[in-house]
Amino acid sequence: MEAYMRHRYRFLGINRPERDELIKSLIRSWKGNAEQLIAEVDALWMLEEREFRYAAVDLLIRHHKILETSHIDSIEAWILTDSWWDTVDSIAASVLSPMALRNREAFERFYLWKDSNELWLRRCSILYMLKHGSWIDERTLFEILDAQLQESDFFIRKALGWMLRTYARTAPGRVEYYVSSRPLSPLTRREALKHIKKL
Repeated sequence: MEAYMRHRYRFLGINRPERDELIKSLIRSWKGNAEQLIAEVDALWMLEEREFRYAAVDLLIRHHKILETSHIDSIEAWILTDSWWDTVDSIAASVLSPMALRNREAFERFYLWKDSNELWLRRCSILYMLKHGSWIDERTLFEILDAQLQESDFFIRKALGWMLRTYARTAPGRVEYYVSSRPLSPLTRREALKHIKKL
């Protein structure tokens, strides 16, 4: 597991199915308010082995509905602590995305991350509408994507393609138009159009 993550982090060595089984009942039965959730996620985030971060993310995903905009600073801190795709993408897709859908202030806050100096916040800005389906705000989405067109980082280019591929499920013609009208990297273009002919 450490080798797969390029030896960036220490692991206990518990694989995903076993980990899910170990914490499933704890995650489901957890009861508390938002401040308690923040405190418990903070405590898990401070532990060295990566599985504790995964448990923290699972707890957030299960109970994200109690989070408010006042908790975004804490979420941002977790995103920026030992950042890598394994925690960041789960937070973006399954915490930020539903949060932004129900809360306009959160939506606008995540939008502003497109101009951040922090790569992982920019990636979250690209991905925070992943689960909005037909509710995706196309104008906002394209503004966010346009802000990253000159970015050379792999994780940003991959996220651009991932978000376009997701939006293609709702509006394949609009994605084809976007891809044809922007100077996208080959990686982004390939990811964006990956399944579009099958729609």
